[in-house]
Amino acid sequence: MAGDEILIRLTTGAGRTRFAVPATATLKDLKEKIEAQTSVPWTQQQLCFEGNKPVPNTHGSRIAEMGMRNGTMLFLSNSKNAEIKATVSNKENLLAKNDAASRPMSSASTVVEAGGSSGAQQPSSSSGGATSSSSSSAPVAAAPKGNPGLVGGYGTTSGKEVPASALAAITGSSTAGGSSSSSASPKKPVESTGILVNGKPMELAKKNDPTHVSFEKFLQQRRFETGSLPGMQRYLPVKIVRGKQNKLPTPITLAHQKFRHVDYLEYMNEAEIQNFVGHWRSKDMMEQRGGYMYGYYRPDKHVELGVRAVMEAIYEPPQSEQDHVTFSNLPDDGTKIADQVAERLGLEKIGWIYTALPKDELLNSQEVLEIAKLQQKYRTSAHYSGYECSTFVTCTVRPDPENGGNPDTKVFQCSDQASAMLRDECLDLDNPDPKSIRIRKGGDGEVMPAVLQSGKDAGTFDPDWFIVRVNDGVPRKRKKSIFAHSKFPVENRGPGSKQQNRQALRDYMRTVKTGPGPNWARFADFHLLVWLAHEFDLETVYQLCDSIRDRKDVLPGIIEMVESV
Repeated sequence: MAGDEILIRLTTGAGRTRFAVPATATLKDLKEKIEAQTSVPWTQQQLCFEGNKPVPNTHGSRIAEMGMRNGTMLFLSNSKNAEIKATVSNKENLLAKNDAASRPMSSASTVVEAGGSSGAQQPSSSSGGATSSSSSSAPVAAAPKGNPGLVGGYGTTSGKEVPASALAAITGSSTAGGSSSSSASPKKPVESTGILVNGKPMELAKKNDPTHVSFEKFLQQRRFETGSLPGMQRYLPVKIVRGKQNKLPTPITLAHQKFRHVDYLEYMNEAEIQNFVGHWRSKDMMEQRGGYMYGYYRPDKHVELGVRAVMEAIYEPPQSEQDHVTFSNLPDDGTKIADQVAERLGLEKIGWIYTALPKDELLNSQEVLEIAKLQQKYRTSAHYSGYECSTFVTCTVRPDPENGGNPDTKVFQCSDQASAMLRDECLDLDNPDPKSIRIRKGGDGEVMPAVLQSGKDAGTFDPDWFIVRVNDGVPRKRKKSIFAHSKFPVENRGPGSKQQNRQALRDYMRTVKTGPGPNWARFADFHLLVWLAHEFDLETVYQLCDSIRDRKDVLPGIIEMVESV
C-alpha cells in the first residue's frame, strides 16, 4: 500500500471488511467508498468510531483531520440491509508498510475476502479446509456465503502459514506443506489442522468438522441474536428473605463453547518470541516469566469471518523469578507507558504469554481462573451487536516431553460462560484442587445456582468445560514486522541479564549504525522506545513512534538528542 493511503476497517451487520482510501480523502469520498462496499447509500450512512462515538457529518472535511489513521475501526450503525462485497487486499502487514508494498502485487499475495469467488478450488464444508495438489503459491478462494467450513483450512497446503509452536522460530525448523502432484496417480498430501496434540499436528483426516467457528459466523447462523448467549446471562446467588416467597436462582448448564472470539495467534515478530523463550531456556526453564503481548487484529482468511491476532512485541512487567507465574496479580508499574507507546504505534494489548513446567492437563483450575480474570479485565462492549466479550488471548510455553523437552506453545481463551460465572462471583477462587473447578459455598441465607454437568448436579467439575483452544503459528513466508530490531535489553529482568541503562543505549546505537536504509529503522525496537519514554518524555518518543509507524525519516534534532546520551 502506498504511503499516501489510509487503511479503514469497517464493521457492519453483514460482517467486516477493509479498504484503503487516499489520505487526502474527504468524508464524502469515504462514504462513497463504503456505499460501493455495502450498497448502503452514502447520504443515509451513520458512522461511529469505537466506543459508539458518532462521526460528525461534515462531508467536506478530510478524514485525516477527523482523527482517522491507518487501521481506524468504523461501525456502520444503520446496516440492516448492508452487504459485504468481495474485496482484494494486500497480504502483507498493512500497519508495517515497507518497500515491498510499492512492488506489483502477485497472485500469491492476494486473497478474496467476505464471500468472494474465484477459479480456485472451493474448500469442502465437511473437511474444514481446502485440499489442493497445485503449487503452494496459488491464491486461496473464500467460501461462498452459507458455507460453514473454514477457508483454506488451518493446514499448510495453502502455503501461507505454519500453524505450529514458537519452536519453529527458535530452532529454525519448519512444518512441511503439501507435496506436488505426480504424473499418474498423485498422492494426496497429509494436511494439518494446526492443532497440536502432545506437540504433534493433528491430521485433517482425523477431524471431520471444525471444533469452533468464528464469532461472526456463529452470530450469522443465529441471525445475530445474542440474548441467550452466556455473556448476557446473570448467575447471581439469591438471598433468602424470611416471610416471603423466594425464587431460586436459575441452574447453570455447562456447555463447551462452539465459537471463538480470536481464531489464530500469529507471531509476526519472530525475534521477540525467540528472545522471550531464549531467556527462559538460559535459566534451564526453572525460572518462569510472563509478559503482555502487543499487536493488532486483522481478518483471518483461513476461517470464514475469522479474526487473527498478530503479535508484534512482548512487554515483561516487574516480577520475581520463581517456579510459577501468578499473572493476574502482577504489578502494573511501567505497563501504562508501554500501553501509550504501543497505542502511538497503532498497536494494542492483545494477550498474555507465560512459561510453565509441563502438566498432565492442558490448564489447571488456577490457570483457567487467572485467564478468566484477565479476560474480564480486558473485555469490551464495542462489538456492533452490543455483546460484551474479550479478544484477549493467553499463550503458554511449556517443555514438550514428547518432543525431547523442547518448548511448545499453546494458545487459549476461557469461554464466555467462565467469564460470566467469575463476574457474578459463582466460582471458588481459593479452591486448592488443580484438577477441578468448584462453586463457592453460599453465605448465611444465600442460595448458589446449581451447576448441571451432563444433566447431573455438580459442585465441582473439570476445567476443560471452560477451555477454548486457539490456533497459533509463525508466517511461512518471511513478513516484515513493524519493528526492525529486538536487540535492546528487555525491561525488568533479574541479575545475570543485561540491564537497561545508558551504556546499553550506547552499545545499541553502535550496533545499528546508520546505513543506506531509512534512519527510522535504528529506533524501531519496542523495548528501546519504552525505555526512552522513561528517560526522556513521551512527546519525544511519540515523534519516534510516528516516524516508525509511517516509515518516515526521524528529525535530525531527535537523533542528536538520543545520540548525545
